[in-house]
Amino acid sequence: QCPSGYYDARCLSNVNECASDPCLNGGSCYDDVNRFNCKCRPGYTGHRCEHEIDECQSNPCQHGGTCRDALNAYTCICPAGYSGRNCESNIDDCLSRPCRNGGTCIDLVNSYKCVCELPHTGQNCEVRMDPCSPNKCRHDARCTPTANFLDFTCECELGYTGRLCDEDINECNVSPSPCKNGATCKNGYEGRQCTINTNDCAIQPCLNGGTCLDEIGEYRCLCVDGFGGINCESDLNECASNPCQNGATCNDYVNSYTCSCPLGFSGTNCEINDEDCTETSCMNNGSCIDGINNYTCECLSGFTGSHCQHRINECHSNPCKNGGTCSDHVGFFTCHCNYGYTGQQCERLVDWCSASPCFNNGVCNQTENRYKCECLSGWTGLLCDVEMVSCATAAASKRVIPSKLCLHDGKCQDIGNTHQCKCAVGYTGSYCQHEIKECDSQPCMNGATCNDHIGTYSCSCRPGFQGPNCEYNVDDCKPNNPCQNGGVCHDQVNGFQCSCPHGTLGKLCEINTYDCYEGACHNGGKCIDKVGGFECHCKPGYVGARCEGDVNECLSFPCVREGTADCVQLVNDYRCNCRPGFMGRHCESKRDFCAESPCQNGRTGETSLHLAARYARADAAKRLLDAKADANAQDATGRTPLHAAVAADAQGVFQILLRNRSTDLNAKTNDGTTPLILAARLAIEGMVEDLINADADINAADDSGKTALHWAASVNNVEAVQILLAHGANRDAQNSRDETSLFLAAREGSYEACKVLLDHFANRDVTDNMERLPEDVANERLHHDIVRLLREHHPRSPQMAQVVTTTHLVPHQHNQQSQNSLMSQQMTPQPAQRTNTQPKAKARRPKSSVMSLPGGSINTPVSPDGTTSIKRSSSVKKKREPNGVPSVESQTQPSPLNSLGSPHGVFDAASSPFETGLFTGGMSGLNPHFAEVGVTQPPPYEECVKGAVSLSNLPHIDHDNNPFSYSNMMGTHQHQHQQGHVIHQRQQSMPASFSPQSQTMSPPHHMTPPHSSPQHVQSPHTSSLVTSPGKMRPALPASPTHMAALRHATATSGFEFP
Repeated sequence: QCPSGYYDARCLSNVNECASDPCLNGGSCYDDVNRFNCKCRPGYTGHRCEHEIDECQSNPCQHGGTCRDALNAYTCICPAGYSGRNCESNIDDCLSRPCRNGGTCIDLVNSYKCVCELPHTGQNCEVRMDPCSPNKCRHDARCTPTANFLDFTCECELGYTGRLCDEDINECNVSPSPCKNGATCKNGYEGRQCTINTNDCAIQPCLNGGTCLDEIGEYRCLCVDGFGGINCESDLNECASNPCQNGATCNDYVNSYTCSCPLGFSGTNCEINDEDCTETSCMNNGSCIDGINNYTCECLSGFTGSHCQHRINECHSNPCKNGGTCSDHVGFFTCHCNYGYTGQQCERLVDWCSASPCFNNGVCNQTENRYKCECLSGWTGLLCDVEMVSCATAAASKRVIPSKLCLHDGKCQDIGNTHQCKCAVGYTGSYCQHEIKECDSQPCMNGATCNDHIGTYSCSCRPGFQGPNCEYNVDDCKPNNPCQNGGVCHDQVNGFQCSCPHGTLGKLCEINTYDCYEGACHNGGKCIDKVGGFECHCKPGYVGARCEGDVNECLSFPCVREGTADCVQLVNDYRCNCRPGFMGRHCESKRDFCAESPCQNGRTGETSLHLAARYARADAAKRLLDAKADANAQDATGRTPLHAAVAADAQGVFQILLRNRSTDLNAKTNDGTTPLILAARLAIEGMVEDLINADADINAADDSGKTALHWAASVNNVEAVQILLAHGANRDAQNSRDETSLFLAAREGSYEACKVLLDHFANRDVTDNMERLPEDVANERLHHDIVRLLREHHPRSPQMAQVVTTTHLVPHQHNQQSQNSLMSQQMTPQPAQRTNTQPKAKARRPKSSVMSLPGGSINTPVSPDGTTSIKRSSSVKKKREPNGVPSVESQTQPSPLNSLGSPHGVFDAASSPFETGLFTGGMSGLNPHFAEVGVTQPPPYEECVKGAVSLSNLPHIDHDNNPFSYSNMMGTHQHQHQQGHVIHQRQQSMPASFSPQSQTMSPPHHMTPPHSSPQHVQSPHTSSLVTSPGKMRPALPASPTHMAALRHATATSGFEFP
């Protein structure tokens, strides 16, 4: 017989156990001696790869994530607030920076918490705490928030007291009576000795941030939470009430305490007995009874041990007798008896002789558990079954050859007069006829199966047992404890069971339940989950198991005693309130503050009012103005406090200064910047309109000639552009480089500002001093969208009145009504026109004559409000003809007045009568600064008279109804001069378009009377130098001599000159 695993006649061939393809699920089979090995594909396990590996068995998903098993893989479905392959990452909810106003964000699970800086509160620190709003203090008392902004104090006016200053002090109750010499004291009146209430709070007696309330002859301290005493000098002992339970130790802090709990207790006051029992604490259905930091198990019948993990051994009392072997079972036992014994406990002898085991009339005799056969003569052997003859005789009697007398390869030997069989291993009997049953002795233990072999046996052990007789229970808890998180491992048959500590779940105690919850840690502490509980990581300044204790940083005495009036404890910080004359973080520096001239900064020239504006201290600004501070003081750069308020966007200070009557709204800095210009340039919301409504000069210009509209257009401040235009700002005003607001907007790429200006009919054909159009500079700067806008955008024009083109040719006998009708038609606003046809190359633009004669060309662009918009041109030199009639150096073209298609015949190319000799030198008295800028001085008196005489050619104009009459115009100017209104130099530069401001501030454009021939009207110029419309011009003469001459010259012309 071949050994297991081999076959053929000589047992040389190895049986191929892989021939039956025993490996499942694609496993690879490798043959071995009497066995096979399977190499499994990833994701499978088992002897035959029959089991799919459950990757979720190890519970890889953390923080309560749900594991979904797959083949050789798994996925975790994370709870809200976690991410990652194993849900190991807590999503940072603070990445979006939700906390405002300097608040600190603390990340939680699927949430966050904001620790706000005072005085802010709310979920996102969006709410500003102001216990003084509304002011609950009575009788004009001043409300002051406490240091923590949770309460307020009232500083009462003289004669009142109480928390809300609602109690009238009865000064007459003072003993002795304050009134002398028999006077009667009446409450509510002030007398010589009842007027002054000494400020008992002046010595700052209240400590630790307490607020002092002055009373009559005494004071009262309102302490912040956590402090007490007359002067708030005592840190209240919150442990005095013994709040900690169950033997815990109390630790006192500021307005808080912490409890150091003994093992087994938790909670703010250690009032909670921690739950030590879990579902797996007691095994085999035992009941868990919670104790203090421990537990006990009540076991069911048949089990014992601290966790009921052991089955009671029924063989422990040795119930089997006579050497019997006891086998333990659940609730009972069995006995395997030794030879010759029987019974449930092997208590009885086997009666061997009752079965007559002796042959050939042998006699059976039993002694205890054994018996012996006494044979008759001629017989021998254990059972008297061997005849006393030789081997050959015995074989002959049994008719077998001698070698076959003994069975199963036994050997017969002659011994004296008898024979005996020597049996092979595994056989017994007189002739080796019985195979020995080695399993009869039940050698295999723990329910193993005994396999009988010839001369031996083998035991097939149940899973979990090992050893020759399966006597050893494999300890599945070794060598490494499979239970996690401190779980206790209990060995079982072919397995183990974990008793998990509180806060853990799972077969291996691998699931740590999330014990943190909202509010677990106080004062912004961060909760860290632990096994069976949590731990708080406190913010600096807080201590305790749950961060409930606020550390008093002043206990270390950080402030210098000499210079400190009080140390105020803050969150993880402290503040030293210094005595007068001391400063520094710890009041360590003693300084003479007056040595540094604090009233004005010598380097910058800023006053206290400047600083109040710069730091938006409206309360300080009000007090300074009440103390007669100079509202128009200028610093080193020429800025006033109003400039500083605009630059700092200090709305409170700005409004205070705006309403202060002494504030100069048009004050200029060293570079000529006004507050309105600064507000437009910095795009400060709301300030531009507030300044305009307060009557700031809307057309004031800085030293470069830029107005607020220039700056607003440059920086694309569309809101300011709209506001300025709505309030009548000169849309076509030019700076010192002849640049308009539209030009600057096109140059700087301010598309929206360009569109708004065009919608308000800004003239797009005005060039700068280099003869460039807005379109040119936009094209140079590659602002193609603006180039397209300037070429194609046509604003919606107002309804145009029908123009009667033949009126200017009607003879002079037409009545006055028709002339007025003609003028109203000619003043109807017209849209600015541009052709879309572009030249192949940019040609040099002809300079338009500033003072074209009526017969000259009037092909200049016309704005919708009916005025001619003129390009800036260089100054025209005067050229005196021999006959004394002035002429323009540039030759004018024939007048298109003879053409019926021209509705503008009554206006020449000049934009204003100031272009003429009559007005060019006539208003110098209104601005004394023209001499400084090099403007031509007023002409002689005779030239003014000659120019005035030319007005006699206008006899048919109704001077009473015509708003452009000379008398109405001069009356307006005289009225403004009498009011002392100083006209700004940019206001005297007349706009190139007819604006509402020009209707009231300037004379009409030069008009040709309908009855006179345009070819014969002479220019009223005498000897004045013609300048560009946007440059400085002297004002009309206002001396008595000039005025008398003008009255005389116009006495016969029908004008009523005042």
